[in-house]
Order: sequence, then structure tokens, then C-alpha cells
Amino acid sequence: MEGYMDNPFVYGETVTGKYFWNREHDIAKLKADLLNSQKVFLMSSRKIGKSSLVTMVLGQLKKQGIITVYLDLEKFSSYNRLLERYLNELMRYEGPIEKSLNFLKQFLPQLRPEIKLDEKGKPFFSFGFGRAPQNIESIDSEIYELPGKISEKKGKKIVVVFDEFQEILDFNGKHIEGVIRSAVQHQRKVGYVFCGSKKHLLADMVNSSDRPFYQIGPIMYLDKMQGETIWKFLQGKFISTNLKIDDESLKQIIEFSQGVPHYAQMLAHRLWDYGISKGKIEAGDAQEMLNELIRQSFEEFQSKWGNLIPSKKMLLKSIAVSGGRNILSKKYMIEHNLGYPSAIRKMLLSLMNEGILDRENGNYFFTDLLFCRWIKDYVE
Repeated sequence: MEGYMDNPFVYGETVTGKYFWNREHDIAKLKADLLNSQKVFLMSSRKIGKSSLVTMVLGQLKKQGIITVYLDLEKFSSYNRLLERYLNELMRYEGPIEKSLNFLKQFLPQLRPEIKLDEKGKPFFSFGFGRAPQNIESIDSEIYELPGKISEKKGKKIVVVFDEFQEILDFNGKHIEGVIRSAVQHQRKVGYVFCGSKKHLLADMVNSSDRPFYQIGPIMYLDKMQGETIWKFLQGKFISTNLKIDDESLKQIIEFSQGVPHYAQMLAHRLWDYGISKGKIEAGDAQEMLNELIRQSFEEFQSKWGNLIPSKKMLLKSIAVSGGRNILSKKYMIEHNLGYPSAIRKMLLSLMNEGILDRENGNYFFTDLLFCRWIKDYVE
């Protein structure tokens, strides 16, 4: 094999096009809902491909002339910063800063943001760090109403995505839920996606009758990939680069990744590099690359493990070895010496809130499959 080839497997970033997994049905469904200006709750476990799916859909909607706004709430250190960015993203479609300022004076006269320069010298709107939180919360409703006003003014549809939406709970979640619901429910030409990876928190928002988002719109669950789909995708990528891979190696990737695209791409990426370097893939190479990935994260996993209380360690070791089904059954609790059901429930909820575990159809599983394998192989 002569010349340089790009690794056909990409992970750790948002992917589109040829690197994106086969999710035509999910793309079509989400796109249709947004074209109808629905308010969609999109839930999935981490690393399933949620952000990539949303990016694909937004790209298609842009080509149809729809205004799109995307915010990842995990990136904001404060509610103030979130609102600043949201305002600036919306104002991008109004043109130069002077035109945007005139728009705000017309539609939000009580909002008086400062104009500052970013690190590249471009002007942007800022609320300033001196503004008291209660004052921010007195104007946030006006900002959330902006998409509707922009849509009416321009005669265009708008789609807004709030990724990792459960992060609002770290600010003043109760207030924010009510304000957003009140604003968006009347925006007839604005579609929303409220998506996140802590499914139990989002599910509470949309399924609890005492919460503002109760039954606001469609709920989508992004499932793990089927083994057959992963097999065909991986095999096709290896073949396209003239690198043969044996069935046993493919099977090992699928068994390790458990239907999670991120981990299938991660191990395949490493295996492809290794195979290219020596000209072929042999039996045992996939396992060796997996061991290498675990070794690279060894110190990180040791630190994470050291911060856990003993009872959580016992529970996680049990799940790593025996799986996460029927944890509260008498047989499971006795076999693993886990203690009382009430204590186990609290630990499971705590571990989900910490992002270590997730749950699907009654099955608890690790969000980090390398951490799971490290516990299984290296912890007594």
C-alpha cells in the first residue's frame, strides 16, 4: 500500500457524511418534526451519536433556508454566559452589530447589553459580570421569546437545539424550565430540540405532570446500534482501504462496543492504524489494541476509582462482572453482598447522576466501556 491514507474510523468528535452511521430513519423523523416546528425531547446514552445526528439534520435544514441555532449547555460556566451566547447566536442572522442593536431596541427595549470585542476583535453583546443573577432572570424570558420574533420578522422558520439540556438544573432549573416553556409554546414557526445524555433527568422533565415541559412534544430515544449494522459498517471501511480483517476481530470489536458507535470506531481506528503499520491484521490484534487503550487510561481510572466510596466500588465491580440486570433481585444482592435494596437504589441514582452509569430497559450499564473493562480486568 503506497501513499498516505486517512483513517476511515473517526471518534471523539461530531461526525457527518461518510463517517456517520446508518441512521436514515432517525434523521427523517427528527427532520420532519422540526419542519413542523415541534418541540422535541431527544434522549440517548453518551457516545451513541446524538450530537452527530443533530448536526446532520441541522445541515440539511440549513440547505432548505431554515435558520438554525445550536448550543451545547455543558460548555457554559454560568447562566449569564449561556444567555449571552444564545443572544449572540440569534443576532448573527440580523447582520452587523449596529443592525442587531437596532433590532433589540425595537423588540427588547428593556434589554441593554454592552458591546465588547472578543479575542479576534469582533464585537459581541455582553451582559457584564456585574449584573446580579436576579436581574438576569428578569430579562431571560425576553431572550427566549426572540426566536419567535425573528421568525415573524423574517418570514422564515427557525430551529433551535439545546444539547445536554439537563445542565440547566445546575443553574436555576425550576425557573428556567418555566420560562422556556412559557416562551416556546407560542412560537408556531420555531422548532426545538431539547436533547441530553442523562436520560433519567430529561425523562423527569417531560413525563412528570408537575413539570413545565410535561407533554410539550414528541419524545425520541436514540438506540444503540445493532451488531449486524456495526459489522457491515466496519467491514466496509476496512475493505475500502484494502486492509483485510478477519471475522474474529470484527466480533471482538462488536462485543466490546456493545452497540455504542464511539467505542466501535475507537477500537477500529486503533486496529486500522496498527494493521496499516504492519501490512495486515492478525488474530489477537484487536485484543492487543483494546489492552493498549486501557493502559493509556490507567491513571485516570485509578483516580476515578479512588474517589468512590467502598459500597459504590462493590456495586460497580458487580455490574462489570455480572451485568446490570436484576440488580435488586435477592439472588443478585446475596451473590454480590450488596446490602439493602434502598441503599442500592440510592447508589444507582447517584452513579447515574455522576455519569458513570446509565439505564435502559431495566439494565444498568457503564457509560465508559473502557472503565468497565478496567474494573473487570484489574480490580479484585
